[in-house]
Amino acid sequence: MWAVVTLAIVNGGLAHAAQPEPGKKNDGTVAAKTPQPVYANWKCAFCKFQYGWSGLANLGLEDLSQGSYKYGEYTGRVNSGVYPVAGFDLHFLDKKGDYLHAYGTRLGLESRRVFVEGGRQGIYEINILYQEIPHYFYQSSATPFTNAGSSSLKLPGNWVPGGSTGTMPDLGASLQSFDMEKKRTIARIGIRLPPHKTHWSYNLGFQHQTQKGIEAMGGSFLTTSTLLPEPIDYATDQVNASANYAVKLWQLKLAYYGSFFHDSNASLRWQNPFTPYVPGADVGQIGQAPSNNFNQLSVAGAWQLPAATRLMAMVAYGRGIQNARFLPVTINPNLQTAPLPRSNLDGEVITRNYVLRVNSSPVPRLDLTADYTFNRHADLTPQALFPQVLTDTYVAGSLLNYPYSFEKRSTRIDADYRVNRSVRLSVGGEHRNEQQEFENTVDTRTNSVWISSHIRPVEKVGLYLKLLGSHRVAPNYVSLSDVLSPENPLLRQYNIGDRTRRQGQATLSYMPVDYLDLSFQWQQNVDQYNDTDVGLTASRDTNYTINLGLQPSQHVSLSAYYTEEHILNDQAGSQNFSVADWYGDRKDVVHTAGMDVEWKNVAMTHWGIGASFLYQLARGEIAVMKGGAVAPFPNIVERMQGVQLYAKRELSDHLALRFGYGFQRYRSNDWALDNVGPATIPNVLTLGIQSPNYTINIVAVSVQYVF
Repeated sequence: MWAVVTLAIVNGGLAHAAQPEPGKKNDGTVAAKTPQPVYANWKCAFCKFQYGWSGLANLGLEDLSQGSYKYGEYTGRVNSGVYPVAGFDLHFLDKKGDYLHAYGTRLGLESRRVFVEGGRQGIYEINILYQEIPHYFYQSSATPFTNAGSSSLKLPGNWVPGGSTGTMPDLGASLQSFDMEKKRTIARIGIRLPPHKTHWSYNLGFQHQTQKGIEAMGGSFLTTSTLLPEPIDYATDQVNASANYAVKLWQLKLAYYGSFFHDSNASLRWQNPFTPYVPGADVGQIGQAPSNNFNQLSVAGAWQLPAATRLMAMVAYGRGIQNARFLPVTINPNLQTAPLPRSNLDGEVITRNYVLRVNSSPVPRLDLTADYTFNRHADLTPQALFPQVLTDTYVAGSLLNYPYSFEKRSTRIDADYRVNRSVRLSVGGEHRNEQQEFENTVDTRTNSVWISSHIRPVEKVGLYLKLLGSHRVAPNYVSLSDVLSPENPLLRQYNIGDRTRRQGQATLSYMPVDYLDLSFQWQQNVDQYNDTDVGLTASRDTNYTINLGLQPSQHVSLSAYYTEEHILNDQAGSQNFSVADWYGDRKDVVHTAGMDVEWKNVAMTHWGIGASFLYQLARGEIAVMKGGAVAPFPNIVERMQGVQLYAKRELSDHLALRFGYGFQRYRSNDWALDNVGPATIPNVLTLGIQSPNYTINIVAVSVQYVF
């Protein structure tokens, strides 16, 4: 009779061993007394920690042969010359549980990022993030305005307007060069207090984000338009706070979220470079994004019920306010309008969100998930008649503002059944209902069903398949007529019109030997808009990907991939506000291939080498058919090739030298940009932007110190 179960040490770990009754052998005779183990001497073989400081630091230089906004779009390396290579990754841990983790990347560049996290394990945690994200659009854009980036754009004092860009006598001599770019800065701090001698835990986070720079926007006076250098000066503050309570069978979370957006520029004014159509239309004004704020409270909970069932629920209530002061209806002193009904929008939006979810395993091998979501967006902005002035040129009567309110409901169920160790099947369905006010359709309903399977016919082969079908109907679709630009009654908006969707996915993986991994992925989405006479009528997106992973030894590895994507869109249009009389087809094809090779400890030396290769080709084709004739647009082409080589020399256990060389070639053709100068289009004054092209060589050397 086995009466006692004790613990025995096996290879440094813990294992269960059955023992006979104390003082007796298996045959029942009296045994010698066994010495009791000294538990204080037991050691965990899997609990090794590196106490004290550890980490690494990189420091070096890289030389860029040519400058390019496209190459440095998000890195900040946009000019030729020498750039720093600097970064670090530090760790600290002591036996009290005090710890620190800090890392920095791209230090010295405009894309720098620093993150610090520390505290005492199980007591508190503090994390701090600072990050800069540059976005360089176009270099050396051209405009006649002398103060690009200002909220009040001025033309030269001797400017002579023209009826078209070709009749502006001072245009060529007055062009000013400016760089179109934007920089985002993020500063964030968070505090976490995990449960310690209590069931409560707390989280508090604050983030401050700014965006500054210049983008492009259009301003018009009836039939003449000007691309303007729009100033960007945004600031957004976000607050996240939560309190969590957890016991064995249930958890509760109380949370607050706040977002506060501020735009330093209420409007953008510009002098009209064209000859005004009416007196006083020599200056235009456009409103900028208005300042606003949003606050939300939420309660979420989870309960563990009998029969392997878990219930989760969430309730959230939010309120958004936008009361920035209105701009004048017009700044043309010769136009008289009725006064505005109020001084600001007095905008208010109330949001309500509810989620209910149940997970259950009622029988072995079967998992069920069901959820219901409800989202209500109630726009309480009061309605009124607002006088309309078109482009500071003429008065166009008054229009009623339409608040944007909607409700979205979704019911979804998933069933997952493990047939055996080799086959798992999943089926599911979803019903969505969307109701909105003052839109083309009051009610939109979407039903979806899907089935998927994971199959492993043999140990080294895996297969995943998924099929999905959905149908969306929008009964009583009507075109909006009481707007400034009435819609064609036959037009259907693709995002709310009737649609049938078919989707398929497949993944095949094969590992013939331990060091070779092959996989193939396929995905296709097919959308049909059968009830659309004018608008998007069909869309198809197909993607293929092949992956290869090879690691014949611990020192050598190779990975490669190839991806091909085809995107097709069919559109029907009408130039006579009637039935479709022209048709457009667009085809986009993208090829991407890459390979990475690494060889550590080359020929048992202290050298390591590696290489990366990248190729990408994207082609866009557009054709318009009218009256049986086909009018193709020029192709849009983007091509890039890149090579990176590196060598690493270990000087000691702590010090290493790294050498690198990179080559990248980029070519693009875009008929909407190429050869379109400021004066090319008679009634549109452009910025003279051209498709980017570059060839760049990079040489880098750095020192890495590990401690």
